[in-house]
Amino acid sequence: MKLFRKSRGVLVQKNRVLKYCLYAVGEIILVVIGILIALQVNNWNIERTNTKQESNILLQLKQEYTENLREIEQKIEIRYAMNTSIRTLIKYSDEGFEGTSLDTVYHHIGQTYYNPTFDGPTGVTDDLLSSGKLYLLKNDELRNLLTNWSGTTIKVTEEEQFMVNHILPKYQDYTSKNYDTRKLYSKTAESGLGTDLYLNNMVISVESIEKVSITETFWQADRKEVSKFINDKIVTNYQVDIFRKNLLANDQSFGLKLNIQKILSLIEEGLK
Repeated sequence: MKLFRKSRGVLVQKNRVLKYCLYAVGEIILVVIGILIALQVNNWNIERTNTKQESNILLQLKQEYTENLREIEQKIEIRYAMNTSIRTLIKYSDEGFEGTSLDTVYHHIGQTYYNPTFDGPTGVTDDLLSSGKLYLLKNDELRNLLTNWSGTTIKVTEEEQFMVNHILPKYQDYTSKNYDTRKLYSKTAESGLGTDLYLNNMVISVESIEKVSITETFWQADRKEVSKFINDKIVTNYQVDIFRKNLLANDQSFGLKLNIQKILSLIEEGLK
C-alpha cells in the first residue's frame, strides 16, 4: 500500500491524468478481487460447517429410521402371527381340534389379544422441522420425505387405532364377561401367554422378568371351556374383524416400510 500511495503521488505531481485514472481503476479492481476472495473464503468456511452439521444430522437420522424400520417390521410380524392364529382357531371351529394339544390351542387364543401399534421414534425429524435446519440436507428428495413423514404414518396408525379403540376392547370385554379366563390358558401362559412376541409388544424384556411359577391349580385348563370359546360365533366375528383390520394395517405398513427403506438409502448416499 505504501508503494501504491507513492506511485499515485508521483503521477499526481507530474499531472499525468490518464495514467492516474488507469492506476485508480487498477486499484479498485484489486480491492474488488480482495473482497471476492474474502467472500469465497467465508463461503468455504460456511459450507464446511454446514457439511459437518449435515453429516451429524444424517447419522442421527440413520439411527432413528433404522429403529423405525425395526419397529414396523416387528408390527407386521405380530399381525401375521395374529392372523395365523385366527385362521387356525376358525379351522378348529369348523373341523374340531381333537388330537391337538391344549397348549397349542392356548397359544393361538393368546395371540388374538395382541395390540400391535407402530410408535417409532420421531425426535430427530421433529427437531429438524421445528428448528428450520432442514435446509442443511442437500438432497431434495430426502427433505421432501422427511417433511411428509407424519402424513405417511397416519394411514397406518388410523387402522391401528380403530382396532385398538373399537374392536379389541369389545372383544376383550365380551370374553372376560362370558368366560373364565383361567380355563382358557394353560400353565405355559406364565411367561406372557406363552410367547416372547407378546412381551416384546408390551415393551417388556424377558430377561428383566423374575419367573414366577404358576401352579396347575391357578390355570384350571378346561377343554370344554376352550371348545365353547372356539365355537362361539360372536368370538369368531370379533376375530374376523381383527383379521381384516390386520390385513389393512399391514398393507399400509408395507408402504411405510418401503418409505423408510428409501429414506435410509438416501441417508447412506448423503453420508458417502
